[in-house]
Amino acid sequence: MKFNEFNLSAELLAEIEKAGFVEASPIQ
Repeated sequence: MKFNEFNLSAELLAEIEKAGFVEASPIQ
């Protein structure tokens, strides 16, 4: 069962980026 590693990485990266932006953002 091979999953789209690229898709998985992109989703993970997006979530990490979002979390980072929210953490660094003074608003929110």
